Amino acid sequence: MTDKPSDLIECLQELTAVLNKLTTLIEVQKLSDNQLPVKDMAVVEKHLSKPGDNSPALALQQMALHKRRKNYLRQWLQDKNIRVGAFKHSLHGDRYLASTAEYLADHYGHLKEFYKKLKANTNHKTDFDLTIRSKNAVEYIRNWCDMLEENHLIDGVEWEQNNRLSIDVAALTQAFSFINGNWLEILLRAEVSRYFLNNINRIATFDLLACVQMIKPNNKRTELDLLLMLDEDVYWFECKSGIIGTYYEKFEEHRNLLGLSPERSFLVIQENDDHKADQAGSISQLTTLAANRLEEDLKIYLKLY
Repeated sequence: MTDKPSDLIECLQELTAVLNKLTTLIEVQKLSDNQLPVKDMAVVEKHLSKPGDNSPALALQQMALHKRRKNYLRQWLQDKNIRVGAFKHSLHGDRYLASTAEYLADHYGHLKEFYKKLKANTNHKTDFDLTIRSKNAVEYIRNWCDMLEENHLIDGVEWEQNNRLSIDVAALTQAFSFINGNWLEILLRAEVSRYFLNNINRIATFDLLACVQMIKPNNKRTELDLLLMLDEDVYWFECKSGIIGTYYEKFEEHRNLLGLSPERSFLVIQENDDHKADQAGSISQLTTLAANRLEEDLKIYLKLY
């Protein structure tokens, strides 16, 4: 049966709206790369849109590209006698893993026992069995295991009776990195990207560097997880999913080296525990953020005037 012309027009209009939204997401996600627009997508939109229509995606893209001050942060570091090695301009190289990271953050209380076992066995590259003691946790662990397997972060999972499961750990470097804490960095980059998407019209200027390898004035190398400039205010983020104690001295050194106040220096931790957050913040002199509250906290601490 052939669609009526009006039905076809309506479908094309809906498709145009979807493409506009998709292009917006792609372009904003790629701001830090300062890449060219997605040409093929623009051509499709041009043919589907009515003559004279202005694409919201194009307007947003042009606005963002004008606001990017590329190399601002590299110069800012160089002014502090800090040399910059390797770094990422992009927030989104591993964006496809963001939902897996976000699920862990949102349901960490239910996933904690399983996650710690998975982390320990991934480090030793040994498969393992585990009986889930909390019936409330079973559904969350099942869902997260499906996500892990789909993204090749585990090689397989089998469920047995009495809520017992067997896990084949993955040998891939990417799996090792994600499970050992890189998931927090992926989550942070995804939430910062969301913040940009929602606030780009309020941002005057910006720049960002992720996974920054830098050489300190004493010629020793170190790394920063994320540097962000918004309207010439610089913010530093560090993520830590394991034991923090051995890193406090390093955090203090970095903050002093960067010359940033605690209000612009952030430590992202995996647990939503106010006592642990207060303790970590007091010792490190960094503002501590819980993974499952990142979206709300970024709105509070990243000031836009």
